[in-house]
Amino acid sequence: MIVQVLFFDRQAHMKQLLIIIVLGMVLYVSCSTNEPSILGPAEGKKALEIQAEVSKWFDGHQAAVSINYDGPYGTHEKINRVADDVTGRGLHMDYECVTDSYSRESYQQIVIDMRTIMIPRGVHFFGHGHKHDQHDWFDFDYCYTSFKTCYDYMELWGLQPKAYGYPASSGRNKTTQLACELAGFISARGVTVYPDSFFICPDELTEPLNWYYLPSVPVGKNYPSYVNDHSEMSVVLDRNLEKTAWIIIMYHAIDFPDGWGYYPRADFLQDLDQIAANDFWSGNMDMVAAYIHERNRFQLDVSTVMVKDDTWYCDIVFRDGLDNTMYNQPLTVELTFATEYTIQNVYIEPPLNLLSVFPVTDNKLIVNIIPDERVYHLKIKR
Repeated sequence: MIVQVLFFDRQAHMKQLLIIIVLGMVLYVSCSTNEPSILGPAEGKKALEIQAEVSKWFDGHQAAVSINYDGPYGTHEKINRVADDVTGRGLHMDYECVTDSYSRESYQQIVIDMRTIMIPRGVHFFGHGHKHDQHDWFDFDYCYTSFKTCYDYMELWGLQPKAYGYPASSGRNKTTQLACELAGFISARGVTVYPDSFFICPDELTEPLNWYYLPSVPVGKNYPSYVNDHSEMSVVLDRNLEKTAWIIIMYHAIDFPDGWGYYPRADFLQDLDQIAANDFWSGNMDMVAAYIHERNRFQLDVSTVMVKDDTWYCDIVFRDGLDNTMYNQPLTVELTFATEYTIQNVYIEPPLNLLSVFPVTDNKLIVNIIPDERVYHLKIKR
């Protein structure tokens, strides 16, 4: 078996990882045994190549969008309504979680609803400090304690802490960023007012410039440096598609005219409609961050290759070397079976999403799979 790892251009502007596993053809054992033999070279026969390409974004979408609402779920009807607006269009979103507030006894039912009702609907929660502090005003020990307490409460409540968003977009200090990382979060969102900096992993880039100060698109009417209305947001969304990038949109005070960062609900709904109508992955902030980490560390292993009659048998492992309790976002992987034969179907055990038999089109198969080092047994029918 020969393994080659290289980069290629899926589009003129985007590099993707390609892993090619070259499998030799068969030498059959005695017909009396009728048992498969380990594949070896066979004169006059072409090799089988299994090519594994990881899509830049989940489900092959052209770009990614995370909808963040810096508002506390469960505290106001208008704040809660945002979730209905988003999920009603088949989109995902994130709310802030300041754990000092939710640790009060009067909030416990809200926390239960967040875990049991909202998360299954595609509404996630990002850490926002134990208190709503501007953490750059404080030293490392204070920041770490705030971040770690926030993380621990969220974990205790089953809110799956991974992503963070700095209150007041502080977090520019390197010591603040380090404290956030050591507390256990895999990414942290800041802000930028420079439109050219809105886009994470644009074009051929596959890694954010700073995992612990990700740029976000600030939204609020009557702030000259913010996105003021849907017409301005529409331009940002279109550019994001062109750049095949990820943007995090930071909303405040939707439909609260007197609130800080007020944004009209009519404009918000137009934003959602544009996202839903175009080729965006509407991913929670933690999901997109995990996808990037996993994608950039993806490896494909093939072993125990055998053949019997018109079927290849092999064990295949999708791996990334990361902690599977934290990094459990499925990747979209396209498997291409390059051979002189036409592949009819692939049988996969254990099943993927309750399916075991997958039809193959043009010798290609697309699967969404977590790279968790699990061994899958494949039967490739030709």
